Amino acid sequence: MDRNLIEKSNNRANSQLFYINCRKSKSKKEIYRLYDLYLSNIRFKLQNYVGESIKALVNISNDGVSVKDKTTMLFLKNELEYIVKNILPFLKIEQL
Repeated sequence: MDRNLIEKSNNRANSQLFYINCRKSKSKKEIYRLYDLYLSNIRFKLQNYVGESIKALVNISNDGVSVKDKTTMLFLKNELEYIVKNILPFLKIEQL
């Protein structure tokens, strides 16, 4: 009888451990998905803020450089995006 009780308890514990591992796996996937969304959002906002700041500085300066200048527009479109994408995130996945 004790043997049956121990086996029954062991089976319950194993099924609970299996369930916990399944939940852990689902939670881990969700955390990575949310982190990717967070990172995309931060980089998008950062690029917009930096772009607006550069435009404001160009408008303030009296060098004769225009915001609509082809070089300035190419920088804002291509180079700024590259720079922002290479910025490390504020919150790393390991910290979550």
